Amino acid sequence: MANKKTTKEKPKAKANRGGRPTKYRPEYCELMVERGKQGKHMVQIASEIGVHIDTIHEWCDKHPLFSEAKKLSKQHCESFWTDVLTQTAINGDFGVGRAPTLMFKMKACFGWRDRDPNQVNIDANTKGEATFNFSSVPDSEFKPGDDE
Repeated sequence: MANKKTTKEKPKAKANRGGRPTKYRPEYCELMVERGKQGKHMVQIASEIGVHIDTIHEWCDKHPLFSEAKKLSKQHCESFWTDVLTQTAINGDFGVGRAPTLMFKMKACFGWRDRDPNQVNIDANTKGEATFNFSSVPDSEFKPGDDE
């Protein structure tokens, strides 16, 4: 008979998923919302946490509560800067470049846009009347005497 060796089985090691462990912490949700209320942009929040902005986006894909906190933070941030812009207008505090700088921020960070001057504007307060921007119609097409 063959001599059988008895071997002890080693306990299975945890599977190595590779890469670094995540820096994500659930408390970042609250931090993100609070910083949004202070007018902080996502890049500033990512820097405070110590991660790249791409990591913030990845965490949103993996953690639904974090994604919701990011949306709420952006809303609070836009509200903060809208208040600053409104107070600037109310107080007439148009120091050198202040208003243009604030408007640039609103456009860059929150997607605000100027109205298209070639767009037909309808004012709901005009009781059925519409304001039309005639500069949007080429001269060759605009003939006020035509009954067509």
